Amino acid sequence: MEQWLLTLPTALVYASLALTIALQYVCLPAPGGIAMTTAALMTVDGPVHPVPAVLSATAGALAGGSAGHRLGCRAGRPFLQRLAERERGPITPSRMAWLEAITERRGLWVVAAAPFSAMLRNTIAPVYGTLGAKRLPFLVVTAVGVAAWATTNIIVVHMLGEAAGKWISVLTALGLSSLLVAVLATGTRAATRRLRVQALGQRRRQACTGRDKPAL
Repeated sequence: MEQWLLTLPTALVYASLALTIALQYVCLPAPGGIAMTTAALMTVDGPVHPVPAVLSATAGALAGGSAGHRLGCRAGRPFLQRLAERERGPITPSRMAWLEAITERRGLWVVAAAPFSAMLRNTIAPVYGTLGAKRLPFLVVTAVGVAAWATTNIIVVHMLGEAAGKWISVLTALGLSSLLVAVLATGTRAATRRLRVQALGQRRRQACTGRDKPAL
């Protein structure tokens, strides 16, 4: 798999990295950390250059962060509550409440540290939007934080040298598996919700029909 990865078009690698991080910043369970590490590993001997990789990660975070911030502004606290109740991973109602409180106290410092935590990357944008904070400072600090996070990943990988190349196949397989599971889980939840809505509508129609029938 390692040789196959090294033959991938660089544009595809950069686009995949940006898209994965953008999806994670908009509250979707995308493997942004694995995607960034894989791209960093491909800068060792592969076709990926560090500077475009950092720029791609930053662009993805800006796009996803802008969408997540707008979502938080429009949907408000009820959206965060539904998100915490629906998730089956590290995002619990108590952690969401803690994140909202610490973001309200520390502000942009939490935004700057968010790229280094998968949970924060997945929730910081809507939480910050819910607080009614301005979007421009949030995006500027997000860009700086993601650029620092991406650069740190690349530096660590290059410090490991040739040993880092052995992890390309493993991390890529994990990334693809995580993405597949996320897609299947999202599709399953959507299908289940659609079936519930249809069943509820059918029961309501039957109840209305029963009330409309004349008594014999």
